[in-house]
Amino acid sequence: MSDEFNSDVLSGMTLSRLYELARERDIKNPRKYKKQELVDLILAESPRPAQRQSTIEREPQEHRGASGNDDGAQPAFAEPSRREQSAANSTDFDLPSRQHEESDYIEDEPSGFAPAQSGNTMRGGRNDMRRDKREPGRDGGRDNRRPVREQSDSSNRYPSSNIQDGRGGKGRNNRQDRPERPDRQDRQDRQLRNDGRRGRDKAQGGLSNSASRDLENAEITTGILEIIEDANYGFIRQKQFGYGDQDIYVSMSQIKKFNMRTGDLVEGYARSPREQERYQSLVKIESINGEPFDADSERINFSKLTPIYPKHRLLLETTSKEVSTRLIDLFSPIGKGSRGIIAARPKAGKTIMLKKIADAIAHNHPDVELIALLIDERPEEVTDFERNIKGQVISSTFDEKPENHIQTAELVIEYAKRRVEQGKDVMVLLDSLTRLARAYNLTCAPSGKTLSGGLDPNSLYKPKRFLGAARNIENGGSLTLLCTALVETGSRLDDIIFEEFKGTANMELHLSRELADKRIFPSIDVVKSGTRHEELLYKIDEMEIVWKLRKMVADMDEAERMSRLITRLLQTSNNAELLMMIHAATT
Repeated sequence: MSDEFNSDVLSGMTLSRLYELARERDIKNPRKYKKQELVDLILAESPRPAQRQSTIEREPQEHRGASGNDDGAQPAFAEPSRREQSAANSTDFDLPSRQHEESDYIEDEPSGFAPAQSGNTMRGGRNDMRRDKREPGRDGGRDNRRPVREQSDSSNRYPSSNIQDGRGGKGRNNRQDRPERPDRQDRQDRQLRNDGRRGRDKAQGGLSNSASRDLENAEITTGILEIIEDANYGFIRQKQFGYGDQDIYVSMSQIKKFNMRTGDLVEGYARSPREQERYQSLVKIESINGEPFDADSERINFSKLTPIYPKHRLLLETTSKEVSTRLIDLFSPIGKGSRGIIAARPKAGKTIMLKKIADAIAHNHPDVELIALLIDERPEEVTDFERNIKGQVISSTFDEKPENHIQTAELVIEYAKRRVEQGKDVMVLLDSLTRLARAYNLTCAPSGKTLSGGLDPNSLYKPKRFLGAARNIENGGSLTLLCTALVETGSRLDDIIFEEFKGTANMELHLSRELADKRIFPSIDVVKSGTRHEELLYKIDEMEIVWKLRKMVADMDEAERMSRLITRLLQTSNNAELLMMIHAATT
């Protein structure tokens, strides 16, 4: 039975058999050890040769006599002494698994595990005796032998070329398996604790020591927050709602603590980038959306607000000579929360119409926040908008990537939602919805289905969500969205895009290319234009007269109809006077 307990036999056993042997020797929790560690423990608990049993208590001369037996014969096993038994059963083994927990414990082992050579095992035993001799009296005279993975001279007992790890892979260096030194581990623990405290300071909106020093040189800044999807950080965009070198990094702890969302207007202090950093970092938050942060207040979610039909009319009439806006008030009124589409062929004057609407809103409704969003437009038109309208102009010109078009549009609509959550009235003028849908079509993941014109069905979801954000909130603010759409361009793709969004809009304004070619401006097709539930926007007596006016001009030729309307509008000072004239003529 002496061969039953040598290293070769134990290493070739299965784990279940080793667990049984460990339980017989009162080894606690054997399943938490790796296989080689368990073999070492069983060998430590098993009877030892007589020469090694008495290595601690014999005189040095006896050590020399025992070491002189170098014939390689296997000595007989004897019963372990009580002193050795207590040392083996004690929990003072300095095992790596107890000092430094490892996550790759072996649950199952292949039977073909390569054991170590027996000759090396005997030489390892002599090394253990020399270790015991050099360290007499340690731990009260108990056996201080350690498992192979922790011994500095374990390469003698288990050569690296013959060792396989518990997963049956290639051999690895024993130095990698040793536990880290306590002083090194203590330094790492202190570093982790310091990092944790710094993280808690940032999460509470406070400042770490380094941030306090940086605050002296920090500058206050304001921008729109964009939280990067599938990432643990965000950026405060400062230029045109898009990417830039002046963007400010915001940590996820700050985002969660202050319950910030994409589109929030954030004001705070930002420090300059340190070495190997590219962006500035936010170190202190002053306000969010113009209001100081209140931890006790709950923010309103835009999706949970109750949408209703537009009830409050946005009058566009300014002067008697501004015929375009007066015609819109008569035939296609706009209300707070309207979702409108201006459909026109190229060169029909849709961009000029947007500018006039923007001027009218800024003049008649200064409380409405106006945003002009120009997607895939010409740079000179962007400059013209910036110089002539009173409001924010956000653009992504045609020479930029489609991803930039999408990022700019989504950030603008999220900013508008945050303002509506505060009870504000916001109006977004988009030019154009068709080009935005084209950008989504170029960047979306292919679904395997393609509609006529090369349109992927998946590309329509996000533009619909963009247009669907327009709504009137019950007992709250409103988001009015007025977009331009290209029709009759010769591209089947543009026609499909318009038809998809036509049913979602509650206001349509059609421009005629034929009128524009005849230089009749405004080139509005009053017959095709209209608003859903317009009775909520007109006064009762006003609505009846408008319906009479529609019937009067319905049978006329398009050019004749617009010419007569323009003449009548120029003869009156306002729409009310025109309606009174029509009422008197029809009664």
